[in-house]
Amino acid sequence: MDTARLSDSVASRTILHLLDTRGFGGIESHVAALVRSQVRAGRQVILLRLTDHGPHPLASLGLPLRVAGGVRGLLRCLTGSVLLHTHGYKAGVLGRACARLTNTPVVSTYHAGDRGTGRVALWTRLDEWTAPPACLAVSSEIAARLPHRALVLPPPVPLEEPQPLGPLVAFAGRLSPEKAPECFLQAVSATGVAAALLGDGPLAGHLTIPPGVEAPGVAAMAEWWPRIGLLCLPSLAEGLPMVVLEAMARAIPVVASAVGELPQLLADGAAWALIPPGDSAALAAAIQRWQQASEEERRRAGARGRCRLARYAGPESVLARLDQVYQRAVDQCSR
Repeated sequence: MDTARLSDSVASRTILHLLDTRGFGGIESHVAALVRSQVRAGRQVILLRLTDHGPHPLASLGLPLRVAGGVRGLLRCLTGSVLLHTHGYKAGVLGRACARLTNTPVVSTYHAGDRGTGRVALWTRLDEWTAPPACLAVSSEIAARLPHRALVLPPPVPLEEPQPLGPLVAFAGRLSPEKAPECFLQAVSATGVAAALLGDGPLAGHLTIPPGVEAPGVAAMAEWWPRIGLLCLPSLAEGLPMVVLEAMARAIPVVASAVGELPQLLADGAAWALIPPGDSAALAAAIQRWQQASEEERRRAGARGRCRLARYAGPESVLARLDQVYQRAVDQCSR
């Protein structure tokens, strides 16, 4: 790839990141990290919500956030020297249709390890079937579903200054069946460790919270990271969960299921433990080993994860690879 040509044809464009979002979860966290890195690199970037669903947590992050105002509004946005980057099934399907009508270069990122059920499953499959030639996936498992060759690319994650590890074993994520929060609760109940269940979702109110487990619901993670010493994610399905990357950036050891892209991310001893999906006994054993470990053993485990993340998702490397996909979209549009 000619880097001068890449700079001329891609760097001059405004990147429109399109989501259809009501709350803040893994996709939103991924896109926020990507937008921050692109802004720091001097790119012109706008974060677009497809529809205005009311006040949104993204507004508090200081990002260049706008509302497209549905399909008609999006069509008006796709003028001039822009490139559309979609995230999520509805933004992907409708965004690519609008991009085709306006001859706008388009790239789509596929985030969902779990395809969902009912109407969500139909939207997800339509999103996959209509994938553009220039597409990205957060895991090789997701990439294999797509009709075109997709680049597996993590979000760019800058390293944080390591701090002393906190006392809590924590789960952080959506309280939904595919995340297996009940597996986490069974494991911490069996070990008696001080723990926190951070997040909200359809299982909230249906889980039995053991004594000594903090469960505040939706949590501002910046306030919780200093209290966490081990992050646990016993999911049944994943793509590439942002919370694991954020823990690794802070040198916090991670126990995670061997699903999605997690075995690749947590290779070379980067995980405290990789466990079978939803295996509460294996999770409990990993937590017990953490309880018995010295502070130095815990610190070294976190440092290995942090070093692995620097190689896997360093912002400079991620943005360079992403620009190559953007270039492919621009080239296809000009044919």
